[in-house]
Amino acid sequence: MKMSDIREKSKIFLWVCLIGFVLSLVGVMGTSSGGGGGFLGGASLTSLFSNSVNPALYVGKVGDKKITRSFFATELRKQRASSQQFQINTTESYYIGRAWDAIISSTIINNKIEQLNLKTQDQELKQFLRNTPPISLQNFLTQNNLFKLEDESFDLELYQYSIDENIKWIPDSLINVFTNYESQLKSNDLPRQKLQSLYSMLASTSDLEIKNEINKSTQTCNIDILSLDYKAIDDSKINVDDSEIEKYYTENIDEKFSIDESIKLDYILFENIENENDSLEIVLNEEQRLEAIDFALDAQPDIMGFNAALEEYDLSITGTIDVTEKFTNNSGIPLSMGYSRAIVRFAFDNDINSVSDRIITDDGIAIFRIIDKNEKSIKPLNEVTEQIKKELLNENKKIYALNLLNDENLEWDEIEKMLNPTSPKIENKPFKEDIEKIKDFQSNNNLEADGIWGPSSQSKYEEIENQKYNKSKIVSISESEESLINGSFKTMGRNYKLMGCLSAMKEGDITNPIDSNNKLFLVKLNSKTKLYDNEYDLKYTDTRDKIISNISDNIFYNWIQYMTENIEKIDVRHKSI
Repeated sequence: MKMSDIREKSKIFLWVCLIGFVLSLVGVMGTSSGGGGGFLGGASLTSLFSNSVNPALYVGKVGDKKITRSFFATELRKQRASSQQFQINTTESYYIGRAWDAIISSTIINNKIEQLNLKTQDQELKQFLRNTPPISLQNFLTQNNLFKLEDESFDLELYQYSIDENIKWIPDSLINVFTNYESQLKSNDLPRQKLQSLYSMLASTSDLEIKNEINKSTQTCNIDILSLDYKAIDDSKINVDDSEIEKYYTENIDEKFSIDESIKLDYILFENIENENDSLEIVLNEEQRLEAIDFALDAQPDIMGFNAALEEYDLSITGTIDVTEKFTNNSGIPLSMGYSRAIVRFAFDNDINSVSDRIITDDGIAIFRIIDKNEKSIKPLNEVTEQIKKELLNENKKIYALNLLNDENLEWDEIEKMLNPTSPKIENKPFKEDIEKIKDFQSNNNLEADGIWGPSSQSKYEEIENQKYNKSKIVSISESEESLINGSFKTMGRNYKLMGCLSAMKEGDITNPIDSNNKLFLVKLNSKTKLYDNEYDLKYTDTRDKIISNISDNIFYNWIQYMTENIEKIDVRHKSI
């Protein structure tokens, strides 16, 4: 046989092998609708190299960890139980959010525990329980008449002796309780406590920070404050052109102007019946329940159908709703019904004209029908032009105000005159000699209603008119306000931005504009009391300990917050549950 023939036949053989290999992969990968076969028990080969998450199996992904639906359901039950324990009355969407947040936090913490090898060993757990039994454990033991002294306090000495001597003291009825408790301590509480302790040890401060903190709590400042309510600036002073509106629309089209896919449902509600007669209420609600069962069955398309069932049962549509898959705005479900993912899943997992089974809501038993499906869409520009213009108007008012405040050539009183309305001319004897009007004014302002317009009436009238004018002012100037640096000033209250400025300012300095509570402020420092070295020495130790304590308390939770914001997350809860 020629070498050329061998080469040709080798090519055919290699192609056959390659095709066989590809076909074997197809068989190994399986399909999502198969009976649980496929690569690694049903997951496709490509899923190992993909960031996508299958909502049929998972609710999302945190870091490298995919969160299964069953794991999420377990955490969801914990959140419900916790809220019931503390008698918190809230919605199901709240629990769903809390469960997701808790899983993110626990994933971050467990990853770090694994990385630092902080898992709890058996001997470590035993020493912890022996030497420092938690108060909750002590209370549980005494409530079950274990290690309880005559005054009903915990007998630590007997408890430790029993452990040291390996005396069997746990009743058979409590063995499972203690097993679960020890497991929780070993796998969760103690490793987390060690991690938190490590982070608290990172707390530190400097002499400069201590000195600044002493200054804030000791030094008194006298300041002048200019406040500017930029949202009250007259619209005529501000320009918003079409190009700005179009640019804003384009940049925010997905975030602000998209309309989520929604499903239109109509429904019948068999409302809960309340009656002063408890026995009658039970009977009536049972009748409602039985009728709802019958209607839900007959309304199915393959039996009577929804419309025919309505006619047969002499019912009319209770209402129509547009349901969305995401959790915002209660997913379109009326608040009085509470929150039910069963409604959402029925809507998105079925076809038009499908009829639901009975779904229990806070209002009663509901049966839903899908009447239409609305695809995801974008609001057209002409529908949102006024909304955008209003937002840009406020943004441009702020820019206009900042330009005025940053203009070193403008004095405060000039800015005040530019923006404030003209002060009113206050009349003398505004009601002339109309006795009835004078009496009404006096009566409404706690004055003697004698109908005579004297100095007290005129003074009160001027006070009221000035108050009206002051409320209409866009710019106000307040002089010589005094407080500690970390105290509360009359105009700005207790403001952390102002604290930072005052700590570094010298007498005569004026701040850059401070943005707070939809207003802009300029602050001039008139005077600041001085501290002497002996005062610093007296306060140094207490202040340092306070700073360290605050940092220790917060550093762990600040780390979790930082990691939560930066860890990669894929969230498909709205598709999965």
